[in-house]
Amino acid sequence: KQCLRQELVDTILDIVRRISFVLYLLLLIQALSSGSLDPRWLAVWLLLLLGLYGELSVLSSAAVQLISSRQSAERVLKEFPKAEFTQEPVPANSSSPFLSAKNISFSYTAGLPVFAPLSFELENGGAIAVRGDSGSGKTTLAQLLLKLLPLEQGELYLSGISIGQISDDVLRSYFAASIQTCHIFSDSIRGNFTRLHPDITDEKIWQALDTACLGDTVRTMRLQLDEPMGENGSRLSGGQRNRLLTALALASEAPCLILDEPTDGLDKTTGTSLLENIISHITQKGKTLILITHDKEAASMLPKEIWLSPPQN
Repeated sequence: KQCLRQELVDTILDIVRRISFVLYLLLLIQALSSGSLDPRWLAVWLLLLLGLYGELSVLSSAAVQLISSRQSAERVLKEFPKAEFTQEPVPANSSSPFLSAKNISFSYTAGLPVFAPLSFELENGGAIAVRGDSGSGKTTLAQLLLKLLPLEQGELYLSGISIGQISDDVLRSYFAASIQTCHIFSDSIRGNFTRLHPDITDEKIWQALDTACLGDTVRTMRLQLDEPMGENGSRLSGGQRNRLLTALALASEAPCLILDEPTDGLDKTTGTSLLENIISHITQKGKTLILITHDKEAASMLPKEIWLSPPQN
């Protein structure tokens, strides 16, 4: 159904582009014939036509993305109807773990869960690695923890309180996340930090970048913290983009970090240094860490590991 919609939008926009192209040419010919257009300007108008034609070619993917975003928003609003939530900070409960899951699961398609029912506990100040094969639902689990996806089975608790009883804003204030769906704005490095952390100082930005093993790279850039990143970090390599997302999470004061494949795209030496820095950071700050990774060696650096298993047929 989505493919058919994509083809329909592509076809309609392609027809519009071609008709517009022909009409534009006809208007130029008419202007030349009537003498209202100086022939010396013909090349300029033709270049403008070609430029507009190229820009219109991206409308197809933009339209499909708009439709997809709208459907996602409608789904979220449908799955999370208005309800009475606690707006107060979740009180610390020494008798309950910081985070616990009991038989949780999720299905993108009805009746087809992503992973087998999962249970685990994570103490305050603890660290846990989440591993699984490609497509096993590691990023999905992170989205469930942040209430970006509706929990369909089981229950999640934050300090002994069901997350269903906690408002989205309050719940997410306890987490600083870097997951695969995170976006980098086409702003400067400093601008990306201040969007998330309005009062952050340059000193703290550099600390976060150094912890993420990106500080030295930024220092070699001509504008350093004012260097623009391009759309969604297009001016960065894959490994650099991941490290910037990690740095943005590290700069948060939230008590728990969720880092999704922070070493992806890095060589072994840099990846090890990054994880050592992250572990040192959470130890000094007394934070909790959830590390999502496919790397067995990376997971072995943490005291606890859970494996996402495929659902039983």
